[in-house]
Amino acid sequence: MVGTGYGGSGRITPETKTSVEGADAVFYLVSDPITASWICQTNVKAVSLHGCYSEGRGGKEACTEMVDRILLPLRDGARVCAAFYGHPSIFVAPAREAVRQARLLGCSARLLPAISALDCLYADLGVDPGVKGIQIFESTDFVVNRRIPDMATPLVILQAGAPGVTLYTEETTAETVRVSALATSLGHFYEPSHRVVVYEAAPLPIVETRADWIPLSDLAATRLSVYSTLYVPAARKAASNPEVLERLGLVERDGRIQRAADRAQ
Repeated sequence: MVGTGYGGSGRITPETKTSVEGADAVFYLVSDPITASWICQTNVKAVSLHGCYSEGRGGKEACTEMVDRILLPLRDGARVCAAFYGHPSIFVAPAREAVRQARLLGCSARLLPAISALDCLYADLGVDPGVKGIQIFESTDFVVNRRIPDMATPLVILQAGAPGVTLYTEETTAETVRVSALATSLGHFYEPSHRVVVYEAAPLPIVETRADWIPLSDLAATRLSVYSTLYVPAARKAASNPEVLERLGLVERDGRIQRAADRAQ
């Protein structure tokens, strides 16, 4: 199972390219015709999985059909490769399930990493998750399960325009009621003036990345799509533990942790 990443074929890894080229059977599910064309040119046996989706069909049913189609040639001894846009382990249940079932059949199977929308977000917004950490939720999970964010850690809401969406639809523009539900949930924790980013990674080099900074109070009235990601910067500073600082020989100065010996210098 491979991913075509974001940003076009230029970001497809050599390992993924080799996997597509050398397969006896290739399946793909991607979001743009240029990437689909690249896959078909790389391996003329490539077959689209998009037909597994239909308006109003449940995602679980589509997933089952995809897995069945992927495993069919595998059972006959073929070398199979399935390519999905983005990262094959993020919101790609068919890839994970196909690997699981293939291993149960005694076959060698794996997921190859690819550039995800999160990777693009870190680069486009200049976010380093190693500084303050990062917390990630899917929109439906965040809203329905009353998730409580850590206000001192940046928050990422995936599929921000699709809370509550369970059936496949060709419509990509988010319904106002769904965006309002997310805005209300976030409003329980963050001030209306807190600035957030509506983000959409560029699927191709010729497409502009979307990174709109808005106050949280404007979120409900902002156009989102099912592809939108919401980035919420930290709203306060994390509280350090004085006892642990002393035990480790550290001090906090100007919001930074450093060795106590350095302060004396």
